[in-house]
Amino acid sequence: MSRILGPNPYKNRNAIKSPNEFYGRRKLLEQVYRLILGHQSVSILGERRVGKSSLLNALTFEPFLKKSGLPEEFHFVQVDLQYISGGTEEEFIDYLMWRSARVLQLPNPEPGYRALAILADQAAAQEKRIILLMDEFEALVGNKNITPTLFARLRSWVSAFEIPVVIASQEGSLEPLLRTDDVGSSFLALFHPVYVGPLAAGEAEELIRAPARFSGVEFSTEEVNWALGLGGFHPMHLQIACYHMFELKQAGKLTPLALDAAFEYEAADHLRYLLDRLPAARSHIVLSRPEPTDRPGLDYDSAGRLSADLLRDLGVPAGADAYLCGPAGFLTDVTAALVEIGVAPTRIQSEIFGAGPPLTPGIAAAPARPPHPPAGPPGAGPVVSFARSDLSVPWSPGYGSLLELAEACDVPTRWSCRTGVCHNCESGLLSGAVAYDPEPVDEPAAGSVLICCAQPRGAVVLDL
Repeated sequence: MSRILGPNPYKNRNAIKSPNEFYGRRKLLEQVYRLILGHQSVSILGERRVGKSSLLNALTFEPFLKKSGLPEEFHFVQVDLQYISGGTEEEFIDYLMWRSARVLQLPNPEPGYRALAILADQAAAQEKRIILLMDEFEALVGNKNITPTLFARLRSWVSAFEIPVVIASQEGSLEPLLRTDDVGSSFLALFHPVYVGPLAAGEAEELIRAPARFSGVEFSTEEVNWALGLGGFHPMHLQIACYHMFELKQAGKLTPLALDAAFEYEAADHLRYLLDRLPAARSHIVLSRPEPTDRPGLDYDSAGRLSADLLRDLGVPAGADAYLCGPAGFLTDVTAALVEIGVAPTRIQSEIFGAGPPLTPGIAAAPARPPHPPAGPPGAGPVVSFARSDLSVPWSPGYGSLLELAEACDVPTRWSCRTGVCHNCESGLLSGAVAYDPEPVDEPAAGSVLICCAQPRGAVVLDL
C-alpha cells in the first residue's frame, strides 16, 4: 500500500480559490479571456455545483493572468451577491462601490448612483480599468427589492465606460429578466453566454490523478475507472469519489463496494437534486437485500427484485424505451419482465457488466513469480487448496476474500469488479463450501464460486 505523504486533497466542497486546485477548463478560461479582450461581457451558465464559481475565480489567478494577454491596467472587482441577498438597490450600489474602491485603491465615493460614474472617472485618471465579476447573479435577479431601474443603470454604466462584466449563474435563472419589459432583455444582450458542463475525459482524469500525486499517492488505472464509474465527468461528483477513495486507500480498506457506499452516502442529496430537475422524472429504488441501516422511503422504495408486477404498479408504459445495465441474470430477468408488460424487445437496450476483457489477464497469463505461501505467519483457518497451482495454505480472516488470498500467493486469477457483480472471477469449486460477503448480485453456476467476495466455510479446493 502506498504511503500517504500529504492530507486528503479532495476535501474542498466549495468554489476553488487557488490555482493549485484548479484542474481542466483551460479552453473555457481562454475563451472568457478572449471575450474580455474583445470588450465583450460574459455570462457563465451551468447547472448547480458544476464549477461556475471556480471558473469565475480562476480568471483572477496570477499564473493564468500572465498568459491571458490582458493589459496590466485591468483590475478584477469580485462581487459575491450572496453577501447582500435580500438587500436594497442602494445597499447593492454601496457594496459594489466599496469593493471597487478597495481593489482600485481609490477613495470610496459618496453613496448613490452617481458614485458609479465618479469611481470610473477616478480609475481612468489613474489608467486603471475595471473588470466586474459577479457571482450568484440569480440572487440579484430574484431579489424583490431590485427594480428594472438597477439593470438599466448598470447597462448604461458598463456601456459608457467600457467595463467588461462577467456574471455566473445557474442556467435558466435569468429568465425573469426577460419578463421586465425591454429592460431585462437589453441588459442580457450585453452578455455572450459561456456554458460550463461536464469535464472532458482528459480533464476528469487530471482531476482524479493530479491532486493525489501531489500528496504522494498514485491511483491505479483501475482505481481511476472506479472514480469515473461513480462520478462520471461531473467535477463535484468526482471530488466526492476521489475524497473517499483517498481515505479508503490510506486506511487499506479500498474496495469498489466500500467506495460505492461512501460515495452514495455523501452524493445522494445532490443526485436527487439533479434528478428532480429533469422534466417529469420519476425514481424508484429497489434493493434486493436491504441492509438493516437502509431506510425505506429514503434509501430505497421497495425490497425484492424488479418484476413485471412491480413495473405494472409503477405505470411503466408499453411504449417506453428501456436501458438496462447489470449482470447477465439481471438483464435476462428484467428484459423478460418488460416484454411481459408489453414493451417491444426492439425498445430494450442493455449493457452487461464484465462484457469486455477482464482487468487482469486471467489464468493464461504468466505470474511474476510461481505460486507460494503468503508472507507472514500462517493462518489458523481451514485449508484452501489451489489445485492447478499445487498449493495448499491455511485461511486467515485477515483476507477479505479468496481472491485476496490468491493474490497474496501469486496464484493467477481473473477479476474485474471485486463485488460479485461482473462474474469475471468465477472459478471452479472442486470441493467444499463458501459464504459470501457481500452477497453477489447473481449466484455463480453450480460447481463454481465467485472468489472476489467468497470466504471458505471449511476446507475448499479451487480450480486455480
